[in-house]
Amino acid sequence: MRNKYLTPAMETVLKWMARPYSDDNDGEIVTEGLDIWYGLNRTNRIVLKKLLVLCLISDVSLGNERLRRYAINEDGRRIIKDPRYVPQIIRALRRRTS
Repeated sequence: MRNKYLTPAMETVLKWMARPYSDDNDGEIVTEGLDIWYGLNRTNRIVLKKLLVLCLISDVSLGNERLRRYAINEDGRRIIKDPRYVPQIIRALRRRTS
């Protein structure tokens, strides 16, 4: 069962980010210019933007404007563990419109 808020690409990136750190996994998405990497794999700006919009990853950059780093947060980990999980941002939007 997949979470309805995640595309297959988003799910792949989050699962990779949630794995324990190792030589080939620092657990972060790194962007520099148009290049977007998670480990040795590339992804695209759409995946990055959707993960940010759902607040499943957080910007952990140290201030360098060209190089940005993103790490999985608690909502990101929960959505991977439980396919029925609804991210906090979606719950907040639902409460606001009802």
